[in-house]
Amino acid sequence: MISIIGYGNHVRKNIIPALDRANIKIDSIITKGDVNKEVDGIKLYNDIKQIGSLIVGDIVYIATPISTHYELVIAALNSGKHVICEKPLVENIKHLENVYCLAEKKGVLVYQVEMYKYHKQYLSIKTLIEENDLGQIKFISADFRIPHLNKTDIRYSPLLSGGALMDVGFYPLSFMTSFLDMDEYKHVYSTNQSAHGYHVDLNGMAVWKSNECIATASWAIGSAYKNSVTIEFEKGRMEIERAFSKPHNYESIIKVEINGSIKKEYTFEDDHFVNMFNAIIDGQIDFAQHMEDTKNVVLLMERVRNS
Repeated sequence: MISIIGYGNHVRKNIIPALDRANIKIDSIITKGDVNKEVDGIKLYNDIKQIGSLIVGDIVYIATPISTHYELVIAALNSGKHVICEKPLVENIKHLENVYCLAEKKGVLVYQVEMYKYHKQYLSIKTLIEENDLGQIKFISADFRIPHLNKTDIRYSPLLSGGALMDVGFYPLSFMTSFLDMDEYKHVYSTNQSAHGYHVDLNGMAVWKSNECIATASWAIGSAYKNSVTIEFEKGRMEIERAFSKPHNYESIIKVEINGSIKKEYTFEDDHFVNMFNAIIDGQIDFAQHMEDTKNVVLLMERVRNS
């Protein structure tokens, strides 16, 4: 049984349907809106300050604006609940240390949502790299850019920690931490920019070197849609289409090329949200590795933001 904090479009469109497909019961939803009712048999409460008394299940899913994550995660942990929190879990490494210290004290676990890592496409990327048929990685380019949203969207609010970096920028930077040496992230060169009439960053790019690999990541809100990764090897190239966000019934692709010719094309249809929830509930996640991955992406985002 799971309780949800937040009732925005992402919860309604993606999370509730995924939990339903996974046969995971939602006990209640806590939201700041003017509600105290039931929707499809789920109780909705608007008293977000009473988290401990309103959450019945063992797990709470936090899907609120980024600026509220730290406070709500701490409150849920103090109530003795396991936490699944939307990305990024927190905004800085000090908050992350506090979260993990409290979780250890309470004997509960905290998971940052990186749903794309539970998709067959991502798992196949890891396998193809580990097989080493293409040789050493020389270049990675990861990009996530989306068109403008409604101007009332929380991503445009600096008070809610909006902006492209903290939203779509998370994904390409998270991807990089999976395959590159974190010790080499000390010299990250990046740029972020906004536009007239906006008060958050709208696009940016980061470049750095990790061992013999050059890495570039880009992100944007207010751009033509792009959601892809290109990995260049000594002997070939991997083109990854719809690398991050995608519907559960979408057939995503990996193309492997050698000397400009397609060696093989892999297609995948998978339900990454369902896979993630099942892995968490069934205890199939290497939590120590997940903690390390979360720390690395928080550190990298801090360096990009401050460089």
